[in-house]
Amino acid sequence: MYILFAIAGFITLIAIMWCLRMVRKGQTSLQKDKERWQEKFRQEETKLNKEQQEITAQEQTHLLNAAIQDLLRLENRTDATVTRNGNTIRIQLEPQTVLSVSLSAREQKITGLGKVLHSPTVWSLTRSGETKVYTRLDSLMRTLVAIIRGEEPDELETMDEFRKRPF
Repeated sequence: MYILFAIAGFITLIAIMWCLRMVRKGQTSLQKDKERWQEKFRQEETKLNKEQQEITAQEQTHLLNAAIQDLLRLENRTDATVTRNGNTIRIQLEPQTVLSVSLSAREQKITGLGKVLHSPTVWSLTRSGETKVYTRLDSLMRTLVAIIRGEEPDELETMDEFRKRPF
């Protein structure tokens, strides 16, 4: 009888050790997956930065105009009108609320390489005679979303949850 309990205990011990080993392997593979995804994020951010450097100011303004029109459509703001003139986009939300978004960037086109070199883009948002300058398009869009919804925009220009990434 004792031999039977000893064999059952030994088999149970081996099963527990095998389960612990599988859990550890699962944790290390999870760590490898995390590292692989972080590397992919880094590569995509680098790719996006390179693409932004090759896009002209007119194309950037055109893309922002399309994004603003989509935003107004999603928020069901049929009373708003959007007009674009060069690197400036004018948004008329209500008779008393007029927003103006303009892009400032010096650019030079290298025809032999087919590339556009430009200084860092700076977006200016003018609202009720007050002008705010944004160096990041995501912070400008967050501000525009808040204004279109009728909320007071945040003063923070960075998205802290993304800035604190370990890579």
